Amino acid sequence: MGPESLSLRVKWFRPRPPRDPAVEAAKVRALEVLTRALEAAKRARDAGRDVRADRSTMKLARAAFEAGDYEQAAAYGAEIFRRYEGRPLSGA
Repeated sequence: MGPESLSLRVKWFRPRPPRDPAVEAAKVRALEVLTRALEAAKRARDAGRDVRADRSTMKLARAAFEAGDYEQAAAYGAEIFRRYEGRPLSGA
């Protein structure tokens, strides 16, 4: 390995900035809400309800989550949970 290849490796390595605890907490919260929403939709489907209309809402939630908009993702998840459980999401 010559010095050129070593300098290329060092050049491409960039340390990650420290993670913001507030952002990490929002991410965890959104993931919990989306998980509970998906579980509620699955229970509704298994009970014979038509859940196809909410596929687009779940796709929007996933897109928001992947874009880092955790508050919006959680809002979509809470909406789906309310629809199938008939109550607001609490404690997640």
